[in-house]
Amino acid sequence: MKILQVTTISDTINAFLIPHIEALIAAGHEVELACRIEEPLDHRLNQLTHHDISFQRNPLATDNLQAYFQLRKLFKRTHYDIIHTHTPNASVITRLAARNQHSYVVYTAHGFHFYQGAPRLNWLAYYNVEKLLAHLTDKIITINDEDYQRACQFKLKNSGTVHLIPGIGADIEVVRQPQKTAAIKARYGLTENDKILVFAAELCTNKNQKMLIEALARLVAAGHTNYRLFLLGDGPCAADYRQQIKQLKLEKNVFLPGFVEDIRPYLELANLVVSSSLREGLPVNVMEAFAYGVPVVLTKIRGHVDLLTETYQGLLVENRQEMSAGIDQVLQHPETYHPTLTTDFSINSSVQAVLKIYAEMGVS
Repeated sequence: MKILQVTTISDTINAFLIPHIEALIAAGHEVELACRIEEPLDHRLNQLTHHDISFQRNPLATDNLQAYFQLRKLFKRTHYDIIHTHTPNASVITRLAARNQHSYVVYTAHGFHFYQGAPRLNWLAYYNVEKLLAHLTDKIITINDEDYQRACQFKLKNSGTVHLIPGIGADIEVVRQPQKTAAIKARYGLTENDKILVFAAELCTNKNQKMLIEALARLVAAGHTNYRLFLLGDGPCAADYRQQIKQLKLEKNVFLPGFVEDIRPYLELANLVVSSSLREGLPVNVMEAFAYGVPVVLTKIRGHVDLLTETYQGLLVENRQEMSAGIDQVLQHPETYHPTLTTDFSINSSVQAVLKIYAEMGVS
């Protein structure tokens, strides 16, 4: 079988899809890639044919029209048994371009932009588009219950079906790395008395790290000067967050190490994993926290509520004040919280779930 994997940008393939692609190749299938090459594709994908498509994240960008015609041209010269799309904008353009093609079209929704509590504009735009394009889709794969229930209301192509899988898969193998943890302690001057908080995510408005910085400012002002927050990642809000940290005089309490390829040494040090996200699909960082036995304090949103199902795992909060109180509650009473993974969120579990869906279409 010939399969095309489509994402808006190459970073998504590098971050999430390599194990899925490798499993398909191992099963004897031919895989090609289509995305905008923003960052070089991982070296493990060098042998694959890839198509540089002019996708833009902004749905109103004129380059998206060019992307549509690039895909139409590609589909005229190449037949794919399955076209599997990821990320909203690429999935809209790809499904429009693939109409009338004799290919199965699969769409993985990594978190719909319409959700309980979302702005009205999101519902007017994204919901109606997804409902319409479901008619051009054979399979929709979702990774949280809210999205699954919503997608089940759509009418798919040829009586297609909606599926719920346990996320995109997390690296849940616990690896102790004493040399790396020692290096982190030395770099940031950490002591045994410090309480370490970790949030690994893109520094952007949606991840809302501003809330965490403000929450920590309240806690430090209340005397908890030993609380240390690590915001792992990079993104468009990095400069704003650095300025916020400086204004609040939190240089000794909040750290921005930048993009970290392997967050496991930080999880090994962590007393608490936090997330201030406004929107999630099914966050890998929470799965990894549970694998390391680290409790969590999370905003009460879709994706978070799917993972945090037991009180001993941590707390769900709804605003900055609750975030501050929740952080303090967990750090002051660690004996109350002892999270473990209750579901198999491994990469292999996710890969096998997708392969099972492919098998329903005759791809095995």
